[in-house]
Amino acid sequence: MAIDNQQLANMPAKLSSLIKEPAEISVSHLKGVGAKRAAQLERLGIRTILDLIYLMPHRWENRGKLLKVEDLYSLAGKLPKRVLVRGQLTGIFERRPGPRRHLLTARLSGKDGRQAEAVWFNQPYIKEALLKAGERITIAASPVIRNGKLQLQSPRLETGEIKECLPVYPLTEGLAQGWLRTLIKSACTEYLQFVRDPLPGYITEAEGLMPLHQAIETLHNPENLDAAEAALARISFEKAFIYQVMIQSGRMQRFKEAGVPLRNGNGERRKLLDSLPFSLTGDQKQALQEIDRDLESPYPMRRLLQGEVGSGKTILASLAALKAVAAGYQAVLMSPTEILARQSRDIFEKFFAPLGINVRLLIGQMRASEKKQVIQELTAGKPAVTVGTHALIQESVEFTRLGLVIIDEQHRFGVLQRLSLTSKGINPHILVMTATPIPRTLVMALYGELEQSVIKELPSGRGRTATYLASEAGRKRVYGHILKETEQGRQAYIVCPAIEENMEADLTAAEEMFERLRSGIFSDKRLGLLHGRMPAPHKEEVMSAFRSGMLDILVATTVVEVGVDVPNATVMMVENADRFGLAQLHQLRGRVGRGMHDAVCVLMCDKVSKQSEKRLKAFSQTNDGFKIAELDYRLRGPGNPCGFEQHGFETARLIAGLEEDLLERAIDSAAKILESDPSLQKSAHQGLKQSIIPDIQIGY
Repeated sequence: MAIDNQQLANMPAKLSSLIKEPAEISVSHLKGVGAKRAAQLERLGIRTILDLIYLMPHRWENRGKLLKVEDLYSLAGKLPKRVLVRGQLTGIFERRPGPRRHLLTARLSGKDGRQAEAVWFNQPYIKEALLKAGERITIAASPVIRNGKLQLQSPRLETGEIKECLPVYPLTEGLAQGWLRTLIKSACTEYLQFVRDPLPGYITEAEGLMPLHQAIETLHNPENLDAAEAALARISFEKAFIYQVMIQSGRMQRFKEAGVPLRNGNGERRKLLDSLPFSLTGDQKQALQEIDRDLESPYPMRRLLQGEVGSGKTILASLAALKAVAAGYQAVLMSPTEILARQSRDIFEKFFAPLGINVRLLIGQMRASEKKQVIQELTAGKPAVTVGTHALIQESVEFTRLGLVIIDEQHRFGVLQRLSLTSKGINPHILVMTATPIPRTLVMALYGELEQSVIKELPSGRGRTATYLASEAGRKRVYGHILKETEQGRQAYIVCPAIEENMEADLTAAEEMFERLRSGIFSDKRLGLLHGRMPAPHKEEVMSAFRSGMLDILVATTVVEVGVDVPNATVMMVENADRFGLAQLHQLRGRVGRGMHDAVCVLMCDKVSKQSEKRLKAFSQTNDGFKIAELDYRLRGPGNPCGFEQHGFETARLIAGLEEDLLERAIDSAAKILESDPSLQKSAHQGLKQSIIPDIQIGY
């Protein structure tokens, strides 16, 4: 019988002291987990018994009802993809068709005499597990009828208890599904009764959710898919609820902390705006008002600025930085790549130089003497504005008066990286920006501690960008269009998903493509090659040449995905487009059409699946990044939208997978608890309070 929270609380002190929380017990205490296995499990984020018990299956394999051989023949017109089939073992055959090749065939017969054959390749050990001829065995397999005979493909011999629905867990090298299932079962048998339920009982009852122990047992050993999904919804609600309690509590705390009101700089701002060759769009003006309201308040700003590709987030970041500088504080912008950092530095310098404001760059690929000088200036309270990469978060970097932190393309940074930068000041204002629109569900789930600003409107005077799908048969036509554009003085990108030829021979490699085009159809054009493995100075040299018009065509990997601004580029050709997510394709498409000329984005996709073709066609029919984000979310899931690879990503994935209605209920429940018990002192909330020890760290 499981021990509930109240029973644990009421245990005599002597007895309860003997029971360690599963969160405190190393997984190596389980039988069969030595140092090697423990290291393998740690790669999955499993360090304690509780981690193991809470390991969520990626999916469940529904093998359907147990069928007989004769049943499958009756279903010949509509065979299931995967089945459990039981029959009499009437033959075992071995043969070696070549060196190092071994075939083992098991023949199963039905009551009507019809047969099925299962073949294992290079698995001779299966023979030892097979029973003697005449016995009945069960095999999980994909059934196919060919030439009137039933074949059982990808067979797996089932022994012990036969389950119609099996959990499929994430794995790492050296771990097998069967071993992991057995280990989890053992952990649950011994320790599940001591796992405290973080949800107060009245919330579980009001929401109609499974009790925790029942939900965990069902996740790992479901009777069917419906039961598994109900259990997953319960655990996901729990994670969302705990996360919302954390972020709403943090938000309440923020309004108790003293920030730095930034109320100066109107004169400098007017000079900067008057010098611009364009006017701010309506969306930009609205977002700027929201940012200013936060900066001028006595509390530290925490704002997310979502901007459509090319919508002009950088000018808003500049205006916010100018406000900090005018008040006598330092502003810093952290970019995910050196190319983007250099480009942002150049834009800031163009804006700030006429105002006499110094902008410095701090990146990894700088001479030691240059780095030392910048770090010394920062410690001394200068320069006013610094743009950099991860180099900004090294221990030697100190800010004397850090007033504003801007994090560009924030999802590319881990939680701890963002914390490392923001902790270098005392409650600095924080503006996080993304050019990758975030679906509404994810915003609700993961960004509740941030105020939101959105820029959808694009600046006027931009050309239109049309998107086309092309097969290999249309390649010459695409090349012809690139030639036409370059002859008119414009430029083109050709993006490949790989750097060099590798085991995935069907992927077009950037280096191979570059050499082929340079010596072939574009031999009279100026080509450049850009990819992430190049030395930083070489990357900057190539990118500068392309920006300045010294190159006609840039062959690149997705290193050009974010932030690269070349208004003269009018063609984006993406090889193997079906290998990219829609949000990533939208980022790539955003590299063209940034000037006055119309542009095209061509998605090369030959022999793709119907699903991929449907996905790419949907993408080609809209340039709205927010619609694309919703579509990509529905098709591919949440991905890693907020940099949780360092901490708590599995939790983020579960939360983001919640139905919107259930998520809204978790948000409301968290708000009600904090309203009635802000410090979680009530006895009914003690399980929740213990769970707040961050299994996710809030990064802002």
